[in-house]
Amino acid sequence: MSTRRVTSFGMALGTAVLVGCASAPPRPPAPLSPAAAAITIKVELRLPVHDWRNSGNAVATTVYFVKACPEAPTSCTETLIPSNYAIQGRVYLLNAEPGEYRPVAADYTTAVYYGIGTSHGVNVTYLPDALARAATVQVQPGRLADAGHHLVHAAHGVCPDTADPGQLRYAEMMEPGTKKCGLLAIVADEMLHLYRALRRQVVIGNKAYPMGTIPNHFRGVSHTTFAGASNRQTLEDAREDLAPSGWWIDGQPPVQPSQGR
Repeated sequence: MSTRRVTSFGMALGTAVLVGCASAPPRPPAPLSPAAAAITIKVELRLPVHDWRNSGNAVATTVYFVKACPEAPTSCTETLIPSNYAIQGRVYLLNAEPGEYRPVAADYTTAVYYGIGTSHGVNVTYLPDALARAATVQVQPGRLADAGHHLVHAAHGVCPDTADPGQLRYAEMMEPGTKKCGLLAIVADEMLHLYRALRRQVVIGNKAYPMGTIPNHFRGVSHTTFAGASNRQTLEDAREDLAPSGWWIDGQPPVQPSQGR
């Protein structure tokens, strides 16, 4: 199994369209210990029906990982682990426990105002099994693992006769018991989703979304992995992205975020 580059990483002790004035991005989660580790990844999505306000690729704001279970005799239950920070297309899973991780799904959200209210949606794409294997990383204490930069072309639905085995498994884990194959079944399920979503908060893949959010499920059918930035550039981006919470990258202290961040 291939693994991607890992960079030393530590701690300093001590989506929709936005309209209006620019504001500071949210702070990343703080490191939980001097040995805190993380994963960085970037995923672009090309869906068959794209957000009408954006003719280019959508950029994922959440990536879901699974951590490999340890070898026998120890056992574990596989769960979806959502990333917990994103900025300028770079997605991070911060405070990741040591182990082997692979990305299995990615999403972005939309919010469309219709005059009588706002419709929220989350577009979930399940990554091809080949990409999940290729982007596997080993997380080590105090280090940053780079899972790469990928473009995924997607199609509607997650069906047994066309989806990869991993896509079927993780789609069921993401939303157990819901229909993700067949137009009529999907429409009927979305109406049920809408009724439930208007009554309570929506939880998809262990991540909470606002009331009224409707999930849309896609399967990745092909992907391109880009050559990516140099190791030095990845380090510089991470140092600047995570500076507000005091992360140390490659043994170097945080840097002051540049103008426009």
